[in-house]
Amino acid sequence: MRFFDKIFRKKQTQGSLVCDVCNFRISSPEGHLLTTTEVVSSPEYWRRYYEAHKTDFIVFKIYSYEGFCHDPIMGTGCVKTVASQTKPWLVCENCITLFNVDLEKTQKYAKQWWQSNGTFKPPGTGPAPLSIVKMVNEQ
Repeated sequence: MRFFDKIFRKKQTQGSLVCDVCNFRISSPEGHLLTTTEVVSSPEYWRRYYEAHKTDFIVFKIYSYEGFCHDPIMGTGCVKTVASQTKPWLVCENCITLFNVDLEKTQKYAKQWWQSNGTFKPPGTGPAPLSIVKMVNEQ
């Protein structure tokens, strides 16, 4: 599935990396480090994900966020691909607002990650169970 591969290729620029959500440049020691579980359990992340790839989804006749959430092929395929990410997520200051996380802790983890040249892994790093995925806020 080339579509999913192009979305999750980690981009590196000279002396910095980019946010795993929006591709904004992040320089050492900036950013926040999250686990896949923290990412996939955020409905705000999924809405941002849909908006970022909306033009790609139109090709598959998916015209709304609700359609994306309920599509058995694209929605489910994207969920499985994102949830299977084994590495921590580097997230910028703008995108961290999508997540309900301890900002101090995620900044500390990012600093440790930068200092270790990307080898540090916060507790809970690895794929997330599909049961933890939350695409919509409960009313």
